[in-house]
Amino acid sequence: MYMKRFLVIIPIILVIVVSLFFILKPKETIEEQPNNSTIPSKENINNDKEDKTDNNNNKNDDEIPTIEVKEALVHTDDINYDKESNLTVSFGKSGGKVSCSDNKLIIGKNDIVCEAIGNNGLKSSISYIINYSLTYNKTAIFFGDSITAGFGSKSRHYSWVNYLANNYDFLKCVNAGITDYRLSTYDDPNKWLSTQVQNHYNDNINYDYIIMQGGVNDLIYDTPIGQLSNGFDLTNFDKNTLYGGLETYLYYVTNKWPKAKIGYIITYYTPNYTERNLKWNYTDYKKYNDAIKNTLNKWNITYLDLFDGTYNNESYSDILKVETKTYLPDGLHLNDNGYNLISPYIYEWLESLKQFK
Repeated sequence: MYMKRFLVIIPIILVIVVSLFFILKPKETIEEQPNNSTIPSKENINNDKEDKTDNNNNKNDDEIPTIEVKEALVHTDDINYDKESNLTVSFGKSGGKVSCSDNKLIIGKNDIVCEAIGNNGLKSSISYIINYSLTYNKTAIFFGDSITAGFGSKSRHYSWVNYLANNYDFLKCVNAGITDYRLSTYDDPNKWLSTQVQNHYNDNINYDYIIMQGGVNDLIYDTPIGQLSNGFDLTNFDKNTLYGGLETYLYYVTNKWPKAKIGYIITYYTPNYTERNLKWNYTDYKKYNDAIKNTLNKWNITYLDLFDGTYNNESYSDILKVETKTYLPDGLHLNDNGYNLISPYIYEWLESLKQFK
């Protein structure tokens, strides 16, 4: 009986012992091996670098060109001015090109529109103004009689010289006009325009423009017209005549400033002016003005003919209403409004002048 019980207990004890063995046995530390798929190979590293490079390239491909102007208003007398030279442009690594076109706004000024186009197809644009001014930063001197001097203005010193200086972009305008001065020495050698020219020989300015005027006082004081000389030698000019006096006037100007732009303003018609109980008709004026034109043509001097000339089919006589006192209160001298009216015409003509030599 005891034997039977023993045989039953033995399997139970074995089960308990085995169980305790596994429960009490120390656990082994198992080192986890890395997954081969997560170890970067050289090939994977290189591919990754290429991916990043591609991403950077894509970023550059998406870069919009930047375009800026150096000057918002450019002054130049060069009609072939390089419009792109006024720009600062960046395309990034994509590269590209820039182009400019101009849209005419007003006389002398253009609206320049520039566009930068990247090789990635992206664009930027900007605009600026070019002032194509032939007179920007230039100097000018005006010789003449009381009409150039501005005798008829309120101040006695305001003329087209002042208007041009105040309304355009000259650096300096000098009014060298003197009341009662003449082309010749016939009536009064002390009132000779050639002397006034020589008085400015020592000016510390190399004038860009020389604008001459005169002749009406020679008519008023009955100066002999004389004859046009055959050459350009000073000794051949009879300064006591209109021809000789004008040639002397031109000689002193062209020899002192041969590289300047030289022009001559022929005085407008003054049909209602009287002096010393004398009055001169159209034929009288024309005779003197024709002699002046002949001389200017010989010397290749461009002139603005306010006497017989027209602008857009309207005579300067009509523009100035010379038959009235609107702009010529005393019949001869322009008032302030007259100078303001005629000056833009003078400026437009002045811009057309060419260098003498």
